[in-house]
Amino acid sequence: MDTATRRKLAVERAKVMEIVTDIFRDKLPELTPDEDPEIRKRCGYCEQPGKNHCARCKNALYCSRECQVKDHPLHKTLCKTYDDFTDAKRPSKSHVRAILFPAAETTPKLVWIEQKVAEGKTTIYADKHLGRYRYRMTFNLTSVNANLQVIGRETIGHGLVGLSESNCPAPGCVLNKSYMALGEPAHMMPRFGNLIFLATKPDPAFKGHNVVLADVNLRDHRHALDNLQLYEMNHAAGPPERLATLTEPIETMPALLIHGDGAYMRWNALPRAPVQRMQKLTTRLTVVSKRNGHQAIEQDHAVAARQVGLDWFFRCYAIDTHGWAEADVTPAALRNDAARHLVPRAPTYNLRRNERLGLKVDILDDGEPDYMQRAYPHVGSILLLERSGAVLEPEHVEVLNLFMDCVAPYNEDGARTDRVDERDLYVGPGKCGKEEAAAAFKKFWDEWKRGQAARGISVDHLVSPYELKGDVDPGKVMVATMMNKVRRGVEVVDQRAAQDGIEQGQKGYTWRL
Repeated sequence: MDTATRRKLAVERAKVMEIVTDIFRDKLPELTPDEDPEIRKRCGYCEQPGKNHCARCKNALYCSRECQVKDHPLHKTLCKTYDDFTDAKRPSKSHVRAILFPAAETTPKLVWIEQKVAEGKTTIYADKHLGRYRYRMTFNLTSVNANLQVIGRETIGHGLVGLSESNCPAPGCVLNKSYMALGEPAHMMPRFGNLIFLATKPDPAFKGHNVVLADVNLRDHRHALDNLQLYEMNHAAGPPERLATLTEPIETMPALLIHGDGAYMRWNALPRAPVQRMQKLTTRLTVVSKRNGHQAIEQDHAVAARQVGLDWFFRCYAIDTHGWAEADVTPAALRNDAARHLVPRAPTYNLRRNERLGLKVDILDDGEPDYMQRAYPHVGSILLLERSGAVLEPEHVEVLNLFMDCVAPYNEDGARTDRVDERDLYVGPGKCGKEEAAAAFKKFWDEWKRGQAARGISVDHLVSPYELKGDVDPGKVMVATMMNKVRRGVEVVDQRAAQDGIEQGQKGYTWRL
């Protein structure tokens, strides 16, 4: 490497560290608790008082053999190298132990991070783990303490922060394989570039105005993963075994995640078993639908299900919450053929929805006939919910799609309006209405099951969609849906008022839900 290149890299690294240092000084002092050694000795899995150390690393504590077994798949990724990160191997007093999730590797690892503290300013030298200066606008800092408090982890005994290179695929900033390999696709919100988790504590000389780094312990590995998996904007509420350890349970319900084409290809590109197009999971009953000042989640009645008398709901998340950069917002990535009869098809509805979710308004394919654009909405991945919290099977969606394709010739495919999806369904010449549609679909379902059985395919476990029963209060699902519509209506009013230069609340505007 010549002298000019070395100087250029040195300048870039200095700028990266200046940004990281400024982020730490601006955001962390008020979020960093005092260190509590007793809390840090809690079980690495369930937060009960720890009794026994891991025999190999002597760092992780567990309350029981059962918790140690449950934690082992995660713990073993760092346990085997812990001997290289003890005090005896510390490069200097200014180095601290941290956890790195490298983007290009398949497992996380421990690393040494150097810090220099002087006059109330902590400089962190993590530049070789945080890419180059081109990511400077995408750095993201997360307070693990604040996020875990939301899900019932009141304290972890010290400060813990996550620093990521990007939340979306910036040029050259790839999907983080070492993080994604730790869970099922439905439980993992995409992360890009390297992730570093650092322990912090108040600067004793400038408490409340500066923080310094401390060593992470292997219990923090679990906290880091909980912070990423249990994030409230994930499709999944989190792995069921982790949800069971929360002191303040999250209200959840079963759901069916239907991957859009882009997400389906993304997950199958990772080194793991093939991902199914439809995947069952546990999601939050209600979710925060406001993010950065705009509607982040659309929840509404599933169109075809409603037309045949079924209470199904779809939930569509803002594209940017799941790692889609602006360049990725294309018909090819957001096409979802399996959802073609579930989400509204009216062009104006989709255009307004796309604007609210931050999508390009010209998302439709110019090369396709107009009716094809309506029949294959570009919505990305969606969640499908049943009103009572019953478990929906992929076959329920597949058979409903087959039925809707069969009755398509009886239904007008001409000019569409916003209310087209609330029309009664024609299921034959002169046969129109919910009761007729429900009867026709029940018959179709029974015939489909008989056909599968005749082919030697076992379908005895599949219950009719009309006989599904769950244990969730249906009223809560309806309230969540209606509140979403109200928020959406308020935003439409605000947008129209802003466009016309009229203050919110002035006469002449009404909510249109």
